[in-house]
Amino acid sequence: MRRLHISVAAAACALLALAACVSTPAPRQTIAVVGVPEPAKLSVLVENHPDAGASQTRGLFFAAAMQTLERELADSLKPRAFAPGAALSEALAESLRRPDRAVVRVANPQQEREDFLKDYPALATTATIFVDVIPRAIGYWAEAPMGSWHPWVVVAYRVYDSGAGKDVASGQISTGPPPPGEASIALAADRRYAFPSFEAVIADPARAAAGIAAAMRLVAQAVAQRV
Repeated sequence: MRRLHISVAAAACALLALAACVSTPAPRQTIAVVGVPEPAKLSVLVENHPDAGASQTRGLFFAAAMQTLERELADSLKPRAFAPGAALSEALAESLRRPDRAVVRVANPQQEREDFLKDYPALATTATIFVDVIPRAIGYWAEAPMGSWHPWVVVAYRVYDSGAGKDVASGQISTGPPPPGEASIALAADRRYAFPSFEAVIADPARAAAGIAAAMRLVAQAVAQRV
């Protein structure tokens, strides 16, 4: 009987230890999404247009024409209170969420910034991983001679590990061509949001905004895969 008593006690202890192990959840990783700054403007690009690389005079006229299209795009989306920076921040947070991971949003401390932050540990958060994204271009692009117009989102991203004190990932991702002279991971934009002309883009601001939002979600998902 003594042996039975000892074996039962040992089994009970083992069960308690097992229950303690099962009931103790693994620590969750906390990732901070730094608020994406709003771009200074919406961008329009006609890729491989002959005037872009022609004489200085033709180049100036081409640049002025692109600026006019940018203003028209901004004017068409303005009544919708389109805020691509805020939308991209939300898309990043949504793409990064996982059962083993907590995601927090950190307000952008520099509203007009055009580059990555310098001091992530100084931000008021318990996160150890920081995802910082800077828009390089948000708008629409087409291939000369005036093919279909597609949503255009180009972002630079940085993933910083404060525990290691270094970047663990960085680069540039785009749905379309990168800015001239720059490298980028290219993603195919959703063809459902292709427009036959620029006039069609600005004539349907609801669909135009939805196209940019869809492109931002694609980019956010690509960034999340690198975290």
